[in-house]
Amino acid sequence: MSGNRDESIFEDPEKLIVDRANARAHVVFEFGVHLCIGNRLAEMQLRVLWEGDHETLPHG
Repeated sequence: MSGNRDESIFEDPEKLIVDRANARAHVVFEFGVHLCIGNRLAEMQLRVLWEGDHETLPHG
């Protein structure tokens, strides 16, 4: 069972329903002892992207 597809939390968990009443109950990166190890990877990828854009874009 996946955290974001828990039938006891989400009605029709396999459907994409963007206006769910409990949309904020999803599990993404979490925090504390349940912090996703992909969180740091995503942060690093965004940092590299922004630094690369900063170097290549004109500075007004």
